[in-house]
Amino acid sequence: MRRPFGISSEFRGHLVTRLAILRELPLIGWPTLVVAVFLQLIAGLLPVGFIISTSVLIGRVPAAIHAGAGSTEAHGVEIALIFAAGFFIVQQSLAPLQALLTTRITRRFDGIARDRLMRASFASAGIAPLEDPKRVEALGQAAESLLGFWVSPGDACAGTIALVSRYITAVAMAVVVGYAYSWPIGLLLLAGGLTLRFVWRHALTVLDDGARLAWHHWMRAEYFRNLGLGSGAAKEIRIFALVGLLRSRYREASVEYLRHYWEARWQGYIRPFIPAALFTMVAASASLALVGHAASRGQISIQTLALVIQAALATAQVASWYPESDGQTQFGMRGYDALRELESTRVDDESDAAGSRDPAGLPLREIRFEGVTFAYPGAADPVLSGFDLTIRIGTSLAIVGLNGAGKTTLVKLLARLYDPQQGRITCDGIDVREFPAAAWQRRIAAIFQDFLHYELPLRDNVGFGAIELVEDEAAITRALSRGGALALRDSLGRGLDTPLSRAYEGGSELSGGQWQRVAIARALMAVEGGASVLVLDEPTANLDVRAEVEFFARFLELTKGLTTIVISHRFSTVRRADRVVVLERGQIVEDGSHDELVALGGRYAELFELQAARFVDDDPGLEQELA
Repeated sequence: MRRPFGISSEFRGHLVTRLAILRELPLIGWPTLVVAVFLQLIAGLLPVGFIISTSVLIGRVPAAIHAGAGSTEAHGVEIALIFAAGFFIVQQSLAPLQALLTTRITRRFDGIARDRLMRASFASAGIAPLEDPKRVEALGQAAESLLGFWVSPGDACAGTIALVSRYITAVAMAVVVGYAYSWPIGLLLLAGGLTLRFVWRHALTVLDDGARLAWHHWMRAEYFRNLGLGSGAAKEIRIFALVGLLRSRYREASVEYLRHYWEARWQGYIRPFIPAALFTMVAASASLALVGHAASRGQISIQTLALVIQAALATAQVASWYPESDGQTQFGMRGYDALRELESTRVDDESDAAGSRDPAGLPLREIRFEGVTFAYPGAADPVLSGFDLTIRIGTSLAIVGLNGAGKTTLVKLLARLYDPQQGRITCDGIDVREFPAAAWQRRIAAIFQDFLHYELPLRDNVGFGAIELVEDEAAITRALSRGGALALRDSLGRGLDTPLSRAYEGGSELSGGQWQRVAIARALMAVEGGASVLVLDEPTANLDVRAEVEFFARFLELTKGLTTIVISHRFSTVRRADRVVVLERGQIVEDGSHDELVALGGRYAELFELQAARFVDDDPGLEQELA
């Protein structure tokens, strides 16, 4: 762990963040900002008025007692009391208005920050930046702060404004001491309070930095905690007797996080706090002793004594904890820092999405992979190396191979979720990087193995394939019918409006096979919306063998004339495709129709016979269907 108490670079870094959020305050709206700052100024000066009024009141009491009721002196006491009460009442009356403005500022800035976070996280057309550990950590911290993890960037924004009144009060009180008694004493009191204040705030910064350094330990602990408390892993935890192991792993991660945390507390609070506290105590004690000595010798009046003592104590309070701003400006800045970090890489990410040509109506002839080489970040070997493939438009292509052969990677490159390190992918001879990535992706409808289960109505789960048609019930019904999921709609209590989760009233949970049919319908919905290339990556993994055979027979018939790419490691179910290519270790080892590859007697024929034999043994009724 790096030494946390180092004001040089860390102080500059936090100062940059503070200045950055100050520059963004106008985003909440100038009227709101002006009113908020004005109220803070008034709130900062009201205590000064109260202390002056009460000091005047105390100073006038002896004369009023001597003169008696109804005297001019007694009337002066009443006036001073009215002013003191007025300052106090106004100060208390401002509190609800300040709270209202704080809430408004927090919510407005958080709304802006959420929009910026969404833009930053989706700025890249590909998904490579979202797999960068540093970026993932920044995204997690920003998202946590905006989802209610204690304090948010909006809280930091409101807390920054709230500091105005606190510092105005401290400076004004020091001025009062200087004007009424001694400028050196006023400055000494202010210096003592601010010294302890800055050490205290820096200690909070050190604590936060320590927590950030140990963030991955906290995330690990949270993972084990959620794993043990959630229902998703409940079955395996019990079957494999993992309770003790999970408890141990959770404890180890928690202890490691707390070790960093307590080390930061020592470095931030104990070491610098002792000398700062001594200095502040000496400054305050010496100042009050001098004031008391002057009063005992009759050098200052009772009114001045009361004024100086109250102002001195109020000045020293600058070193205290501010519940309306300290936690907010410190920990809310964590999410704001993470957001700024994400945004600082946004321009580079967006360059990947550059392109000025319009892919509307394309492809017309072919899509071609030309010498494509691609390796995932941190991988020792490329998944594809010098890869060549031509996909003819209007035909069905099946890409088969064992796990790890590069099938899914090929689709990700086609959809520009990644870009190749070498070579290119062309559409009718045009490098797809010349198209805006988002526009090109709208030409492709793809369902991957790890497709999403949206806890939303069936209508949305299908309609998201073409959001412009999400309210078109006829189009959704056609997609469900073509995907073989129309019976599912009819079985749900609220039809298309049934939430696909039991967490919601009237919701239903689907089986794996039913979810797969919904996902396929979503891909077909994208075709309804204008996509011209349909990609299904292991679309029948959750279907039984017979349902799988029936699906492919029906699917390829329904999509005849479309450009269809089907990814599978099951050789026996893709024989009706116009063309089959076999991938091994990122290379095409065989290419042809099902009949041609079977006649070739090579890798495809060998694996086809092995898999078909297993399926027939499991279900003899499939023998005729596989023939």
